[in-house]
Amino acid sequence: MLFKDIPIQRKLMRIFLLISGIILFVTSTVFFLYEVYSFRQIMMQRLSTLGQVIATNSNAALQSGDKKAANEILKALKDEPQIIAAALYDIRGNIFAQYYRDPKKMVQFPALPGSNGTVFNDSDVIEFQSVMNSDKRIGTIYLKSGKENMHKRFLLVGITTLVALAISLLLAYFLSRLFQRNISKPILDLAATAKRISVDKDFSVRAVKSGNDELGFLSDSFNDMVRQIQDQSNNLKDINQKLDKSEKFFRAIIDHSTDMKILATVEGKIFYVSPSITKILGYDTKEILNSSSFEIFHPDDISEYIENRTALIQNREKSFFAQARLKHKNGNWLWCEGTITNMIHEPAVAGLVANFRDITDKKNAEQAIRQAEANYREIFDKSSIGIYVIDIETERIVEMNERAYEITGFNQDELNKNEGKGVFDDQQTFHLTDAMNYIRKAAKGQPQKYEWILNKK
Repeated sequence: MLFKDIPIQRKLMRIFLLISGIILFVTSTVFFLYEVYSFRQIMMQRLSTLGQVIATNSNAALQSGDKKAANEILKALKDEPQIIAAALYDIRGNIFAQYYRDPKKMVQFPALPGSNGTVFNDSDVIEFQSVMNSDKRIGTIYLKSGKENMHKRFLLVGITTLVALAISLLLAYFLSRLFQRNISKPILDLAATAKRISVDKDFSVRAVKSGNDELGFLSDSFNDMVRQIQDQSNNLKDINQKLDKSEKFFRAIIDHSTDMKILATVEGKIFYVSPSITKILGYDTKEILNSSSFEIFHPDDISEYIENRTALIQNREKSFFAQARLKHKNGNWLWCEGTITNMIHEPAVAGLVANFRDITDKKNAEQAIRQAEANYREIFDKSSIGIYVIDIETERIVEMNERAYEITGFNQDELNKNEGKGVFDDQQTFHLTDAMNYIRKAAKGQPQKYEWILNKK
């Protein structure tokens, strides 16, 4: 485009010159066309007047049939250099007298005279004028004029117009250079100030006000805007420093946390994982990003996870506790537990937040305890030796195996009913005054070999 991506000084120069050029061109064109029209009108008027004079002078020669006099009248046209040829037609349309400026260049006259008036041809101008006697036409004057004078006139006018146009444009150029600075300099200063602020981030710079016009108002507005930006920038620096400190604080917590954080979309696509996933599941964070959260769940745990997840999505900012087996990179399944929270409507999160920890060791320990309890129960129940479980504080029997029931003759219902028989009740089960001391020593981890008399039911 004509004014795109160019400095404002050159832009103003182009605008000034374009406007001046258009105005000068239109003015010169109008002047030239007016000169052409005026010269044509003058030429037509001159030919018409000359024709009338010749017609008046030729009246007597036509009436008397004096061709010699008529030719002499036409020869007077030698003082009119623009007339190339002339002829006098009689009443019947025959040539009565004729004139050639250059006898060597014969001119072919029209066979019949035309009607009164001036006609412009390609190379000449023709004039017909009636010769009148009272109100009766007795002949016609024919005048043929060349266009050399007209062309010379037009050429002169054209050259003069072009010279004037060139001088005017040159003057407009120098005046434009002189006056455009009054407009461009304040704008250039303002642009330089804006560039310095943009590049150097120096918000202490202010634009110089050049006056109280629109540019002055623009400078004031610009300085006010920069002042506001400077205040906001200072506030923003404080906020950024606090945010940076806060981010580093929470980043340190997340990066060094033993818990695993996973953020997923409503569709289940993972878009964030904490670095601890590498320690827990062995994956690099890049390996797990953009994958589906369903891929790491054990097939037997997926249905429960989906059910709870669906209910969670329908409840804003709600959470549910979950235990599930997650797939390690090496193919093993690890037990993990944690909470999943709905943060879909939080713009900064826009997803489900899962916080899991590895509880595989805990699960294995629970399994070992359950297995140990099962083994103990089997030994306790099937032992051929009577076994009593005694609460040392209450001195009551808490539990006995089947063999103990056989030995004492008691059964489970009786034991429950009496809340355990007193161990030192001589009349019921044991008969020994110092049995309590032995039992208490055994409770302290000092094995006791002891013989006693047992009263059977």
